[in-house]
Amino acid sequence: SLLLFIGLLGWGATVFYVGPPLKLAHHGLGEVVVGLSFGPLVLIGAFVVQARTVSSGAVLLSLAMGLLIAAILWINEFPDVKADLSVGKRTGMSRLGPVRSLRVYEGMLVGAFACVGAAVAVGAVSGAMMATTSVGGPPVLLYMLSGNAPPKINRANFVTYYFLTQFLLIVI
Repeated sequence: SLLLFIGLLGWGATVFYVGPPLKLAHHGLGEVVVGLSFGPLVLIGAFVVQARTVSSGAVLLSLAMGLLIAAILWINEFPDVKADLSVGKRTGMSRLGPVRSLRVYEGMLVGAFACVGAAVAVGAVSGAMMATTSVGGPPVLLYMLSGNAPPKINRANFVTYYFLTQFLLIVI
């Protein structure tokens, strides 16, 4: 069943996040694993338990949540690069470097908004609700994207937590 599959994936993510032989977080996959675990695995699992089905809206909104959670981890890796590398942990950010990593972070935020927009398009979320709760989102996103240099971590964290809060308001 789908719930058993989700449970097994969650178990595998927990065990192999830092555990041998895979050590996913040490090979640049930690953000993906956490994003999938706290986004699609949890949200689709909860949806299936309650609705006894899977919907495109649930998948889209779970992907948005996963992208925002992965973005929080991703942006907080910038100051940890030296410490991570000193213990052999090669995160996605340390593999790509600061400039490309910033683009990945921006892509996560844009992707989350795109998923929510797609959820509106398929009728999973009211467009009026989305507009009311996230009216400040696009200006904040444009502000963040306007600089050429990597943003300060505090500003980037603010933006990510803002989007996560707006997302939670939409789905609750």
